[in-house]
Amino acid sequence: MLVVAAALGLAPSASAALLPGNWTLNIPDRRDFHTWIWAVTSCSPPASITPECTRISANPQPIAKAYQWYGTAQVVNGQYTMTVDVPDGLRCGDIYYGPVIPTHDVYTWDV
Repeated sequence: MLVVAAALGLAPSASAALLPGNWTLNIPDRRDFHTWIWAVTSCSPPASITPECTRISANPQPIAKAYQWYGTAQVVNGQYTMTVDVPDGLRCGDIYYGPVIPTHDVYTWDV
């Protein structure tokens, strides 16, 4: 099992809940040619997003050679934490045409 951690630079409001909407995610130093659009929603719309349950839909840009994935983020010790299985998380050899390996990624970012 491979674990990849990424610290994100998202800046939500002063409250603990991440604002709903679309966020652009760039992961520096990750061997990938994609950026990501994270669609952030409540786990039970139309209720507001709460730290107990915030859904993330990750959409690759460009779509080529990448898969959309979903996760649920929760606040733990003042940070959002989300663990997801990404089918194409690790790119080997040629970044555009080489093989991909699934990863088990852990994302954390400050509240």
